[in-house]
Amino acid sequence: MLRTGLFLAALAQAFAASQAADACACKYSSGLPEKFWKGGQYENLAMISQYGTICGPWDSLAGTPWFAGYCNTSAGKDYCTSDDSWCDDSWCYVDKACPTFIGTSVFADGEGAEELGYSYQRCGSPDCYSNTTAVGCPYDATGACGDPCECLYAEHGLPEEVWKGGQYEDLTMISQYGATCAGWDSVPGTPWYSDYCNASAGKNYCHKSDSWCAAAWCYVAKSCPTWTATSVFADVEGAPPDLGYSYQKCGAPDCYTDSSATGCPYDWDGTCCQCKYKELPEAFWKGGQYEDLPMISSYGTACLGWDSVPGTPWFADYCNTSAGKDYCSSADSWCNDPWCYVDKDTCNSWVSTSVFADVPGAPKDLGYSYKLCGSLDCYSSFGEDCPYDPDGVCQGTEMTCGDVKTKYKDGQCCGNPSQKIRI
Repeated sequence: MLRTGLFLAALAQAFAASQAADACACKYSSGLPEKFWKGGQYENLAMISQYGTICGPWDSLAGTPWFAGYCNTSAGKDYCTSDDSWCDDSWCYVDKACPTFIGTSVFADGEGAEELGYSYQRCGSPDCYSNTTAVGCPYDATGACGDPCECLYAEHGLPEEVWKGGQYEDLTMISQYGATCAGWDSVPGTPWYSDYCNASAGKNYCHKSDSWCAAAWCYVAKSCPTWTATSVFADVEGAPPDLGYSYQKCGAPDCYTDSSATGCPYDWDGTCCQCKYKELPEAFWKGGQYEDLPMISSYGTACLGWDSVPGTPWFADYCNTSAGKDYCSSADSWCNDPWCYVDKDTCNSWVSTSVFADVPGAPKDLGYSYKLCGSLDCYSSFGEDCPYDPDGVCQGTEMTCGDVKTKYKDGQCCGNPSQKIRI
C-alpha cells in the first residue's frame, strides 16, 4: 500500500493530468458533492469528501469505502494477486459520456447515485475490479510485485508431486517439463510430443495447426496476466489445481489455445514464411482481366516492388508515375514496396488479396506479405512509419542555390508552379 504522504504528493502531480477537457476528465476536482454521501453509511469516513475526485489508488487508502472490507493489507489482502490487485489501481469519477464509464453502487443509499460512475482507463489502469482476468490484470501499479510471470520451477525442476503416479511419470524429460522457457512439446520424452508434435510422424511446426509445438513456454503463477490453466496432470492427485503456463512470458504467442491469434502460425525458427510461387499458376489469372499483361506470370513470385512495374495489375491505374503518382506520398508509397505471395497456413503476416477475384480458378486464400520482404504494409494501412521509403529516394538532398535553380529550370517549373520535381 502507498503511504498517505506519498499518495497525497502523487495526487497533486496527477491533478493537472486529470483535467483534460474531454468526457473522461475526472469530474469532481473540487470535492465529491455531499449529496452522494451525506447521510449514508460512509459519511463519517475521513477521506469521503475527496474519494474518487482525481486519479489515485483510492481503495488502498484507510478512510475510504472499500478499504476496510476488501483492501486492508493488514487483514491479509495482497495487491499482487488477481483478486486484490484492483485495490491500488488508479481511477476517478467521470461523466456518463466517457466511453469507459462504469456505474457504481458505492453510494446507492445517496441522492443522485445513478449518475455516478468511474473509469480506471482514464487514469492509465486496466479495470481489474470488474474483470480480474482482463488484459493487463493483475496490474502492478507501484512495481512492487516483481515479475508475476517468472517461470516457477526454473531452479529445481518440476516437483515430483506434480507428475509422480500419473500417466507421464516414466517419460525421460518429465522432471524438467515446463520448468524454464523452451519449446517443450517438440522435445521427445514430454507429454504431448508422441501424440501431437512428433515431426517424424508428419507434424509440421510451421503449419498453423502444429506451430504451437515448437513455441516456448513455462509454468507460471496464476497471478501472471497471461496464465492459462493446464489439464496435463489432471490424473495426479498431488498436482496443484492452479497449475498453468504462459507462452507470452517466453516471447511466443499462444497458438495452442487459438491458432488464429496475432502472431500465429508461430515462426519458430524464422524460416516458416517464404515466397510461395516460382511462377504464378495460370489458373490464378487465365481468363481474367489481367491475363494479357506481360508480367502476369511472374507477379508476386519474389520480393520485389511489383506494383511499380509496368505490365502488372495495379500499375496502370494506381502506380504510374507518368500519370502523376508519387511514391514518396502517403497515398502512393506502397507502389514500390517489395512483397510476394505467401502461404496462409505458414505465414503469420499473410494478407488476403482480391486482385484475381474475377478468375474462378484463383484460390480464395491467395495472399501476400510485405513483412517477409522487409517492408511495411502501407497498402492496407497508413501506419506511423508510412510512407515507407525502401530506396531512400525521398529524403531531401543538400545542394547549392545554383543547383536548385538548375533543377527548377530542368523541371520546367517556370510558369508552372504546380509542377512536381524531385530534389
